[in-house]
Amino acid sequence: MIKSLFSSPDPKILKFQNDINFYGINILDYSNITKETFRIIKYNLDKIGNKIEANKYHALELHQNRKDIWADEKINFDLLQRGLISLFHYISSNHSQSWILSLIWIFVIGLTTYMYLYNISLFEISKIDINIAFQYISILTKKNEFCDNKNIAFVLNKAFLSYMYYQFLISIRKDTKK
Repeated sequence: MIKSLFSSPDPKILKFQNDINFYGINILDYSNITKETFRIIKYNLDKIGNKIEANKYHALELHQNRKDIWADEKINFDLLQRGLISLFHYISSNHSQSWILSLIWIFVIGLTTYMYLYNISLFEISKIDINIAFQYISILTKKNEFCDNKNIAFVLNKAFLSYMYYQFLISIRKDTKK
C-alpha cells in the first residue's frame, strides 16, 4: 500500500504520485524537521489555497534556515551577510508573522532617534515633546526638514522606518493574500 504512493527509481528519493493534503497537520516537535520538509508542506498548502497555514510553515522554514546558517562552522562574508539579514528579519517581525512586533520597533526607532538628536537620556523621559517626536515615527518628511537636518541619524531613521513599515504591511497582509 505504501509503495503504491511513491514512485522513484532510487529508493532514497521519494516522489509522490498523488497530491498530499497537509490540512490539519499537527507537528509536536519542530526541532528535528528540516527546512526542506517545511518547504514541501508550505508548497502543498499553498497549492490547495490554504494561505494562512502556508504562511505559518513559511515562517518555520525561514526559522530553520536561520538556524542552519549559524550552524555552519566556516565564517565567511556570504554566511555573515545572510545570517545578519535573517536575524534582522526575525527580530523585526518574526519572519513577517508579527505585526505588533514591527509596530513596537517603529515606536522604538522613532523614540531613539528623537532622544539621540535632542540629547535626552532615559532618565529625562518627561522632557519628550510628543509633537516633535512624532516626526521621527513617520517616514513622511517635508523637503525643507530633510534638507535642513544633515544628521546621518535622521537619514538612518527614515531608512529603518521604511523597512519597519514594510514589515508591518507584510505582516498584516500575510493572511489576506489571494
